[in-house]
Amino acid sequence: MLVRTLRAFMPTNETISLLAANLVINARITSIFGEFDPQIPGGSALQGAKNVQLPIVGHFRLLVDERVIQAVLAAVDAGVE
Repeated sequence: MLVRTLRAFMPTNETISLLAANLVINARITSIFGEFDPQIPGGSALQGAKNVQLPIVGHFRLLVDERVIQAVLAAVDAGVE
């Protein structure tokens, strides 16, 4: 049983569903995620967003991987007008 704070992030949550359906906003989002995340088994691809999947396995390993930092910097550079 998930605690309330985690249930808020479930794809079936009304707020999350409304946010995910907003493709105009999604076009401004870059989602960076690994090949497999045991905490998010369905993945983190977001319709309409720029999705960057990296060859990383694990939930927290993304936080310490240099490739993630490079992907974040590339996304920021791409968004600068």
